[in-house]
Amino acid sequence: MVDAQFQCPIPNQVMTDLATRVDLQVIPYGPGEIEQVLRVPFYRPTIMRARAIRGLDRDVAQIAVVNVLATHARVAEATVREVVAAVIEGAGELGRLNPLFVGLCDLFEPLRRQGRAALEFGGVPLHDGALRACREAGFLS
Repeated sequence: MVDAQFQCPIPNQVMTDLATRVDLQVIPYGPGEIEQVLRVPFYRPTIMRARAIRGLDRDVAQIAVVNVLATHARVAEATVREVVAAVIEGAGELGRLNPLFVGLCDLFEPLRRQGRAALEFGGVPLHDGALRACREAGFLS
């Protein structure tokens, strides 16, 4: 039996299927609790939208885990730039095709305020191709 767990990405087929078989409850964080969790650099604030899973009848502030695309430093700059540019340019369409990707472009917004460090987790630098794509998209100066 599981009493509680951090959320999986929503929508998530495993959690959606589970919610059809058992009653799930999304537990809201108390005042200041999300801010405490956000001290971990791999987490971001998010909103679980009403009806994301059966029984969720209102929007609930939650945390999200940042997923990353990783590559080796030796991969050609042009190749990485092309992949990152495609993700940025296709973010809206990805969100229409799969609700998991709704708000994908918002993940790049911290670059405007924090610069490249916003996405350099654990001291791992962004690939030059990713930097170029982010600059071309206007997220970095």
